[in-house]
Amino acid sequence: MGRSVGTFLARRHPAGSPPARIGFVTGPRESGWSPPLLEAGLHEGLAGSAARVVVTRHADSGLREQLREVEEVLRGGEPVDYLLGTAPPAIEGGAMGGLAARSDGDFPALIASYISHSVLRGLRNGTVIAVPYDDPVLQGRLGVRMALAAMSGRGGLPPRGNDPRIELIVPDNADRISLAPAGLRLFLE
Repeated sequence: MGRSVGTFLARRHPAGSPPARIGFVTGPRESGWSPPLLEAGLHEGLAGSAARVVVTRHADSGLREQLREVEEVLRGGEPVDYLLGTAPPAIEGGAMGGLAARSDGDFPALIASYISHSVLRGLRNGTVIAVPYDDPVLQGRLGVRMALAAMSGRGGLPPRGNDPRIELIVPDNADRISLAPAGLRLFLE
């Protein structure tokens, strides 16, 4: 997911173009998903470009903690052109609300590293400019198939190549993706 975002920004800001500054609000350093996956991938995708991460803020993925980090990035010494959030409160709770409250247009472009109903609405209305998408509906279907196979004694992972590939969604192609209905409840018996 991080590499997808990094590649997107590297294409927008190739080497030799004016620099682009990224503020990155992510999960705890101790998490198994933020530093080793998102951060490493982001820096890999940005390699050789004019875009660089100028501030990284780590915090628990709770609302209060993420909002505090978004505020710190926005108040920080160096202005940022992009705000990348990896936990829902960073983009949905803090940045999208902050952008809506601003009238001066001086607010970084928002990128989320995950999809949700709120982020999808943000993509469709142009509040969020990009999000890597790994088809959570397909992931759910694969998970149900794996659970059913395990329950019937046929366990094991599905064949390689059945997993969703990561693709970048921007406002222009946001209408082609779908998410599970908000009130969906599944039960296995």
